[in-house]
Amino acid sequence: MRYFSLSSYPFSCTFLQVLMNPVAGGMCIAPYENMWYRARIRTVLGDRVRVFYVDYGNTETVRISEIRELLPEFREVEFMVSLTLTLTFRLTL
Repeated sequence: MRYFSLSSYPFSCTFLQVLMNPVAGGMCIAPYENMWYRARIRTVLGDRVRVFYVDYGNTETVRISEIRELLPEFREVEFMVSLTLTLTFRLTL
């Protein structure tokens, strides 16, 4: 199993491009508590995006100017969180 770490990314990430045209479903890195994490864009909300942190399972809304492109070598590593959808229904006789 390959491990994933963005620890080599400086917090400013000035060498990475801001993701100027984010689309729902796209991958990026996004800040959370002064660190960078891989995230999938859930929704674009004007100058903000709602992101899902794929290695931890939480979601946040951040400014588009704060997200960066995800380097290709970090796209190949499996996500640490997988979601299971459970459907509950009521049978009425």
